[in-house]
Amino acid sequence: MNVQHRIVTLKVSNEHPYLKQMAQPFMPALKAGLEQLNYTLSSVHYLPFAAHSAKQPNSVHNAYTNFKGVDIRI
Repeated sequence: MNVQHRIVTLKVSNEHPYLKQMAQPFMPALKAGLEQLNYTLSSVHYLPFAAHSAKQPNSVHNAYTNFKGVDIRI
């Protein structure tokens, strides 16, 4: 989800082949609900899960696995 200047863009990641058709009946209610909160629904994109992202290790996690202990700054 991306919100900028009260304009909402949704990206839905799912492998279901008919997700877009199944979600269509809910779009008017979503748009109306956002408008009641002074937001505008710009678009909804339906994307499949990226196959390569599940296989790639989390580089941020790997960067911190060599550290031990806890640092606290107040």
